[in-house]
Amino acid sequence: MKLHGLDSLRFVGFLLLFICHTVGVEYYGYKVVSFFFILSSFLLTYLSLTEIDKTGRFSKTNFFMRRMLRIFPLYYLVLLFSFFLLPILSKSMGMDITLPEKKYLYYFFLSNYDNSDHLFSLKFLWSIAVEEQFYLFFLLLSPLYKKYFLIPLLLMLVIYCCYMNLIDHFELTTFGKIFPHFANFLSGMAAAWYFKYKTYTLKSALVLFIVTSLLVFAVSSNDTLFNLLVSIDFGILILLTLKFFSTKKNQNLKFVSIMEKLGVYTYGLYVYSGFVITFGLKYIDQSNLLIAIVLELLILILIASLSYHLYEKHFLQLKKYFR
Repeated sequence: MKLHGLDSLRFVGFLLLFICHTVGVEYYGYKVVSFFFILSSFLLTYLSLTEIDKTGRFSKTNFFMRRMLRIFPLYYLVLLFSFFLLPILSKSMGMDITLPEKKYLYYFFLSNYDNSDHLFSLKFLWSIAVEEQFYLFFLLLSPLYKKYFLIPLLLMLVIYCCYMNLIDHFELTTFGKIFPHFANFLSGMAAAWYFKYKTYTLKSALVLFIVTSLLVFAVSSNDTLFNLLVSIDFGILILLTLKFFSTKKNQNLKFVSIMEKLGVYTYGLYVYSGFVITFGLKYIDQSNLLIAIVLELLILILIASLSYHLYEKHFLQLKKYFR
């Protein structure tokens, strides 16, 4: 069953992220990436709970193969281009690039532990590394989902709170590490469980979203509570969106139809965006930033759509064997 509205949220989220990266507002871009973590964990959990309800079990093999077919082809294509072809291309174009010191971290989805100063476009891959690390954690806890779903959520909450409260003592960092994002992942998982097993109205979801949004501002001085409440707020936003788009009337809105189609390309849009921004700064006139952003976005959509259709032709059909 297609969950109407999720692809629209993906595209809106990417658009905000693209603008943040283009104008250099890194803090808000980081929060948008957190939203993608919530959205991802929501969808993974919903599909997993649906599988358990239908078959009585959760297939770790099918889960891994679906994720591999979704993530690996484009990810390793980008690494191949960046590590082997881009140095040759950039030299011919008179551009200086700096590659990561520890390339092996990228091969094993550990790029979030690479602190070297390197090519801007490769820095985007840290979030994919965090996602892959969460998938392993998700699989590890999967035996509990059928009867003890609350336990994984509580475990992630405890780990999150402990890490956040030990940051100053051990000089830890929140950027690029998985544990601070447990607040995101557990919120997405909780929202998926609620969406699947509970009933709610559009009005109640809207009221709850407003209340949690106000609470976010009330606790803004406490990073631990602030990040947790922002994550919960985003989880409620997903529930609100799904309820709004549960009617045919809202599904058929023209702008929604466009965003739903563009949302399918979000993974490619995200991965390619660093390259488009990097080359755009060199070849697109930046004197009018709005025009530059629109041109870069149009180029990005073209590249991502072509890439997706090639992927769909060669890889997507394989996913049907791992449902």
